[in-house]
Amino acid sequence: MKIVHGYPPNLAAINRALPIDERYALFTYGNTLYNPSGKYIPEHLMVHEETHERQQSAFEGGPDQWWKRYLTNASFRLDQELQAFRAQYAFAKREIADRKQLSRLAHVLASKLSSPIYGSIISLRQALRRITSNRMTPSRARHHSPKPSSRLPRSP
Repeated sequence: MKIVHGYPPNLAAINRALPIDERYALFTYGNTLYNPSGKYIPEHLMVHEETHERQQSAFEGGPDQWWKRYLTNASFRLDQELQAFRAQYAFAKREIADRKQLSRLAHVLASKLSSPIYGSIISLRQALRRITSNRMTPSRARHHSPKPSSRLPRSP
């Protein structure tokens, strides 16, 4: 992923849709991560942004269409962010041995997801539970149906 000290091409649309202070936010647009502040990006946050890179590359219409849907569809935004925050937390869980530190990080992540920055799309309690849960969320289950079995039925 290429990191650019600057703003994404769709900054005006982002500002119209969400109350983001773009000076301190990160924006993934395709395979480019825009980091306006130029601050250090922790590895667990890179995992979050790399999840958005994969989501956008797999989305029909690419990053432009992904962002249009993300900014106009709160349910889609929640699904995409839950995937990214869960990947970020799972990475941190493997790297952080101190349970209190991991718990604090989980609370920080849930606070961000439940904030106006993402459109207040989920409560803090729900965000914490869904980020840290090992179970697949209902919205992810819809998008990830099991593949049919390739085994032939047994003869009697």
